[in-house]
Amino acid sequence: MTTPQEACILKAADTLLREARQQAAQKRRAADERRAAAAREWERRRAAAAQEQQAQRVTQVQERKARNRAREQVQSITGRLRRETLSAQQQKHLVEELVLAAKEAGDHLSEAEQHKVNEWGKRITALEEPDTTEKTSPAAQPLRDAITGPVRLPDRLVPAVAAVRGALKKAARTRTATSWNRLEQQLGSALPTLTSNERVQVLVQVDRSTAGDEPLLSSLLAAGDPHFAYQYYRHVLTALGLDAPDNDEDLRDVVEADAEQVFTDWRFR
Repeated sequence: MTTPQEACILKAADTLLREARQQAAQKRRAADERRAAAAREWERRRAAAAQEQQAQRVTQVQERKARNRAREQVQSITGRLRRETLSAQQQKHLVEELVLAAKEAGDHLSEAEQHKVNEWGKRITALEEPDTTEKTSPAAQPLRDAITGPVRLPDRLVPAVAAVRGALKKAARTRTATSWNRLEQQLGSALPTLTSNERVQVLVQVDRSTAGDEPLLSSLLAAGDPHFAYQYYRHVLTALGLDAPDNDEDLRDVVEADAEQVFTDWRFR
């Protein structure tokens, strides 16, 4: 027969065993939950990595397709320029599209195709260059020699003229002012790093063919880049035989008015 003292001991032992079994069961459940959570996290990461890889593959495919389409556009445009009888204005418009398409095609273009793009850019710029009797005011000529000379643009800047002109036309159609930083990001290798004097030379060529009663496309760049406007845009205006206000506020008013007129003129072009 179990004494009361022994019964108490047995009860205490049973309680300890039961608590030990409960703790062991809780530890097993916690371990199982940790393993399940780790498995879920691993699966989530695996799925995310697979999704990212798939997205990258899709993006790469899309980029290749876009570059291939741009290359086809380059080939189509150069074919038109070679075969069709076009006016100087039509040729200029096509060459602007050609330069932008070449930029998008990037390294998908062969050396021969890129050479053709460069050659067409040179031809268009050569057509726009004035002869030695160009119509500029006597006061403007010394400034041009100092800021935008020589009269003939260096060969390395010729493709940049068509690229910048095309980008400014696109900005005009979307009613957007721009800056040199944005142009460099947009055009990439089609717009090499230029000194301030070279930027002036390029803009002078961009607007060389602008009609006398029309605002300059380069006003969009001056509107979006006040530092360039105040420091160098005056030289562009003067080199083209246009009035360049000495006062910065007056110049700003001229730039803003010209930019608004450009937006209006190019709205439906």
